[in-house]
Amino acid sequence: RVSEKVGAKLIGGRGTIGALASIGFVPRDATYEFIAYRNEDSERPTIDAQDVTTWDTATKPFTFLNIDGTHVLIEPHGPDPVLFGVRGDSPYHVISMGNYLANKYGAIGWIVYLTNQGTDEHRTHSGKYIPYRNVDVIGIIVSVSFDEYGHAHIKLDNGMRAITYRHLGISKELSNCVGCLVDIWGGVKPGEENTIYVEGIRVLHDREIEITNPRCPRCGGPMESLGRVGILRCKRCGFKDKLPRVISARNRWFLINPRESEYRHLMKPIERVGLEGLALYIPKPLLWVY
Repeated sequence: RVSEKVGAKLIGGRGTIGALASIGFVPRDATYEFIAYRNEDSERPTIDAQDVTTWDTATKPFTFLNIDGTHVLIEPHGPDPVLFGVRGDSPYHVISMGNYLANKYGAIGWIVYLTNQGTDEHRTHSGKYIPYRNVDVIGIIVSVSFDEYGHAHIKLDNGMRAITYRHLGISKELSNCVGCLVDIWGGVKPGEENTIYVEGIRVLHDREIEITNPRCPRCGGPMESLGRVGILRCKRCGFKDKLPRVISARNRWFLINPRESEYRHLMKPIERVGLEGLALYIPKPLLWVY
């Protein structure tokens, strides 16, 4: 319908929606991807994990999601003509890494694209539960249970529910988050009311508290317990009194993210935090296609 309305001519079937979306894409944040192509008539070469690790270390934080341990993330595994793709915030860094690998592994050509990968472009920050839409939900975790497959089922105090699949690798962190105030985001599961599959969790307020002795009201020095109820003595001046303990929340803000190999292509990796928008302002190199 859109193509008819604007008078566009469609050639082929696959990729039509993505192509139309890319034409109208106005980025607030963006990244680059260096894509190298291979000869489809020959067998796909296996990219050495050590090569990727070396370049990953050299180009951080301006490239991301290159490798997870010894698992190479830049190479596809299907029959497509793509040899590998290096993503990052700097075109110079993706070209440096990509050009080395392209020469070593026999690429027949390469191109650099401006993309929305790793930008959280899909996050709406909306609370409306529409199937497949990405939403944010804030609430207190009241329970975390695990099914026979190891997937975690989360219940919030506002009645919302969330599922984190075992392969995300965040079950251990969730077990320690009952009682925490959290911001959870992810996609709405179709057919399951008020349920989302989790992409990430930000703990806004930790459940843990810290109990410490007050400072001495006379000299400001540290105080220690004498073993009797409420009796404290200053280590500096010797002042003694029955004083209340100080109770304070740890109030730690931290993110719970999936392991690198489980990131979906639009999800923002934690190493990109603080680099948003860099790709839109960094001077562009002259060579984009080879």
